Amino acid sequence: MFSYVFHNGYAIKSNRESGTGRPDIALMPSVRTQSYIIIEFKIADAWDKMDETCQKAIAQIRKQRYAEEPYAMGYSRIPLYGIAFWKKQALVRLAADY
Repeated sequence: MFSYVFHNGYAIKSNRESGTGRPDIALMPSVRTQSYIIIEFKIADAWDKMDETCQKAIAQIRKQRYAEEPYAMGYSRIPLYGIAFWKKQALVRLAADY
């Protein structure tokens, strides 16, 4: 992933203030026509709660308005990712663009 990020002109922002909180990771492209990606991580309480936990992560991105800053900077494609972990398992959910 990091190789893709660097070779495609993305800068990694981690826990930087945005909206009313701090997203876990934001991938900021150097070109505003590329997607500005926001990622939030959560730990699930159980395997069968992983999807719900992903949805909570995405809800946090929206509630805390993490996408407002990149949108104001001129980025129009802002996909939101919620990633849930439980033990050694991971689940990734993509929400529609901001």
